[in-house]
Amino acid sequence: MGFPILENCRICGRPFTYIRGSKVCEACRDDLDRIYFEARDILMDLPSDEKLDAIELANRLEVEPIYIYILAEEGRFDREAPWLGDKGEKERLISEFSMEIQKMDKERKSSGESRKIYTVERKEREER
Repeated sequence: MGFPILENCRICGRPFTYIRGSKVCEACRDDLDRIYFEARDILMDLPSDEKLDAIELANRLEVEPIYIYILAEEGRFDREAPWLGDKGEKERLISEFSMEIQKMDKERKSSGESRKIYTVERKEREER
């Protein structure tokens, strides 16, 4: 067990007390858990001959791709997405997905579009 340190959340950028695991604040962790269950349902209902990449899954869920990236990085889709293949294949897909996110961020920055930071649910919680 380590000492808590102050880190910035990988999703929203807010500082939080980090002890272990993914560097995600509690509010974003709640969002990740909710998104995981929604994504799992989509993956389990997917016909065996249909493949879905991480960007398409994020689009279906109407969430930022970073959520799917973190869930895949944590290995939470291992049972629900057997099409990801062995460990080497997963690492290749994670690397490919990371490059795709970087490319999308560059395109957004060059077009002047700002990155969506908060989900609608988080904004609603903050308004309460």
